[in-house]
Amino acid sequence: MRSAHSSCDAAYEGIVKRRWITATKKVGPKARVIKAGCIYLIRADNDLYKIGSTVVSVEKRFKGLQRANACTLELLESIETDDAAGLELALHELFAKVWHHGEWFVLDEEAVDFILDLDEPVIRALIVALEETRTLNWQHRQETQLEKLSKLRELRRNSPYA
Repeated sequence: MRSAHSSCDAAYEGIVKRRWITATKKVGPKARVIKAGCIYLIRADNDLYKIGSTVVSVEKRFKGLQRANACTLELLESIETDDAAGLELALHELFAKVWHHGEWFVLDEEAVDFILDLDEPVIRALIVALEETRTLNWQHRQETQLEKLSKLRELRRNSPYA
């Protein structure tokens, strides 16, 4: 029969081992699937803007959105790119402070003009910035996880029940 003390030890070691494996197995942020497609900007009559992406026809996507939406929609722009999901994520990150819900944002005229004027160098820069941010966030999460493990070990060493 195991004592409560040895059960706690086993549970603690199991947690530490699982967290250490999780922290050390990952070698980078989750890989994104890079697919060619289009990002689009749609304005609803309630002054919300949808920033989305599609790998199918923008017209088909727009018609599907219009059928499912009570507001009247207007397709303002569609931009073909070799990394539609990356550009969409980058724009969502860029405009996160004016996010409303889902992929809908409260954009001002300057933000709309920025999207309408996107060209290839700016698109590349946005995607590179997104990747750098994702890598930094992943590294920070890994460092935080290892710091927590270190603190747990220290608490364990200093515990009167150890």
